[in-house]
Amino acid sequence: DTGMIIRRSIVFLVPALVLVLTYLSVNGLLLRLFSGLRDFDSRLIEPLLLLLLLPLLQPLVGRMEEIVDGYLRRDRREGRVILQDLSRDIVTILDVELLAGRLTQSISESLLVERCALYIAENGAFSVLASYDHETREITTVGSELHTRLGMTGSLLHPGALGELPRTLDELADPNTGSWPDDVAAESFRRVAHTAGWTLFLPVTHGKEPLGVIAVGRKLTRGRFNREDLSLLSTLANQTGAALKNSSLYAESLRSAALEEELHVARQIQFKYLPSRFPKRTNLDCHGLNQPSREVGGDYFDVVELENEYIAAIADVAGKGVPAALVMSTVQACLRTQAGEGRGVAEMLSRINTLMLQSGVEGRFATCFLARIQLDDLQISYSNAGHNPPLLLRADGRVEQLSEGGLPIGAFDDPMLREGSTQLLPGDILTLYTDGVTEAANADGELFGEERVIAALRALPPNATAQAASEYLRDEVRRFCTTPDLGDDMTIMVFRAPMCAGVRTHAETPDAVEAGRV
Repeated sequence: DTGMIIRRSIVFLVPALVLVLTYLSVNGLLLRLFSGLRDFDSRLIEPLLLLLLLPLLQPLVGRMEEIVDGYLRRDRREGRVILQDLSRDIVTILDVELLAGRLTQSISESLLVERCALYIAENGAFSVLASYDHETREITTVGSELHTRLGMTGSLLHPGALGELPRTLDELADPNTGSWPDDVAAESFRRVAHTAGWTLFLPVTHGKEPLGVIAVGRKLTRGRFNREDLSLLSTLANQTGAALKNSSLYAESLRSAALEEELHVARQIQFKYLPSRFPKRTNLDCHGLNQPSREVGGDYFDVVELENEYIAAIADVAGKGVPAALVMSTVQACLRTQAGEGRGVAEMLSRINTLMLQSGVEGRFATCFLARIQLDDLQISYSNAGHNPPLLLRADGRVEQLSEGGLPIGAFDDPMLREGSTQLLPGDILTLYTDGVTEAANADGELFGEERVIAALRALPPNATAQAASEYLRDEVRRFCTTPDLGDDMTIMVFRAPMCAGVRTHAETPDAVEAGRV
């Protein structure tokens, strides 16, 4: 600081000495020229000369101050090197806080300014990313008071509002520069900027996108910013714009990677709880498959084999990712826990509904179809909680929809679930599926729909197995979509009673439910 004061004193003294010497020399010359004139009072020469020289020598004095300042300050070149090195390195800094701290500190120490701050554009105003104070030599985050004040200067966010070069307060407040819409806004900004203590503002942009502003305070020497200062600051502002954009893209890539990892974990959870082997009985063949989309959905299906019955379930959890997969695991655990307790399917679904509500996962509900299939006579009791109605294709070509039930589980305290019943007869096919089948769309946006599901089932040969039926329906959906990428997971589960199944005929079961025939 002492050296700075001495250098600054010399900067003021040298131009003053030059000015005095110039004045004395010119004054002496004029006195000699006019001393021979009798009618001229030589005492008028001094005031007239002062009035003439002061406006003429002022630009010269300013230029001399810059020259002397450049020679006396050895760290002048050092500061320039610091800023030039920073302009090369700044685009490689991906941490925005580290970037802002290094930028503001380098500008403040290299140009000897009181303070410097980097503001980023957020929602039509400026928020402080970092500020460096030369007196405390600390990098801090400016408080809300300054944020509120600079929040008034929304005009700076418009592309080109500051032009290509940094602007001083007077230039910014001049309506003729085109920076402000009216005189009121210009005066308002001048007042705000003076109150905040800023002298110079540099727009930080990327292309035409406004990203922020570099705010620079007054020089410690109270000198002016020369062309070299402005050139370096302009370069830094441009490099900062590129660095902020790179940082934003890098953060976005990290978020994408985290999302991909989450989807991978969810897919692993989903595969863990989906069955890979299916029970085999002579009078009932079953098979299921899950065709995943590019994203992880919440499709779930299961078959629990008991001593003389199957518990079959298919569900679709709202949402995607890990939360949906966790809800799916909850449904699977609750279902298997209750499977051997002999409860009715509606009661089982009600218990699952209560557990989902108590789990604390908000906004997650599921459509579900749950059925109990007796293996001796293939009698089915079921409850449909808002799911796509399974299709029961009779051997004679008739189709029944198993829609008796209530509301989706996990959304209401009382889903008002009811039970329905029917029976599988020799040659019948029961198909359970999720909306990924019927809502699969082709290039024209046309949905696969329920009618095509029925047509595909009717096209099966009489001796088709449950596995062949499920795979054929899946392949029909793929051919219809003409693309391997599905908009949603597709889950299919098929139960097939062979023609030789030892069960009573449909004529012997007058209580079989025939409602909902298509």
